[in-house]
Amino acid sequence: MRWISSFTSLFILWIFFFTNALAQDQVCMDNMGAISEVASKQLGPVFDKLVCSKGIKPGKADWKWLEPKIQPLFNNIKKCSQKPDFPNYKPKIEKLADAIVAKCAKPSHNYCKDEDLKAIKSCAVSEALGWGLMNMDMLQYTSKKNCEKLVPCLMNPKTWAPGKKIIAEYAKHKGLSRIGSMARSVITSIAWDDAICIS
Repeated sequence: MRWISSFTSLFILWIFFFTNALAQDQVCMDNMGAISEVASKQLGPVFDKLVCSKGIKPGKADWKWLEPKIQPLFNNIKKCSQKPDFPNYKPKIEKLADAIVAKCAKPSHNYCKDEDLKAIKSCAVSEALGWGLMNMDMLQYTSKKNCEKLVPCLMNPKTWAPGKKIIAEYAKHKGLSRIGSMARSVITSIAWDDAICIS
């Protein structure tokens, strides 16, 4: 599942970029890898089966479709028993996500390709750190007390269940888009052949 690192970075691991950018407590920092592994095990096989193995090429152009779908996942994470409650996706975390997509992802990137993922990763981490420095008021979410509650919640496979639904919706969306594109090509081809015959 080599591709999952960046897919989750651009889809699920905004949470981790957010937390890493602000993390002042060792509990949060020490568990980012373990949380990423849980997310990867939950979402990786689903993404591979429904997206990559079907020849779908997820990329920068899909962000406009994907971004509105992220809030339900954040809502699920906000159920973690920490105080203050985890922030809404909008407005601050949205700015981080948009910046990473705008500055780190190229239109040619395919998130199923390992080399494209590596190109995105370091840029995304850099953007997250810069964002953290500009949003010091968000430090309250990564205090030791909150990290002690947030980490077990993020390591619970059930927390990532909405991600599976979003992946399935994305695969269906791309499948319908491909069918529509093929249908348009066939219709255009038939119309062109008819025009030649008539002339």
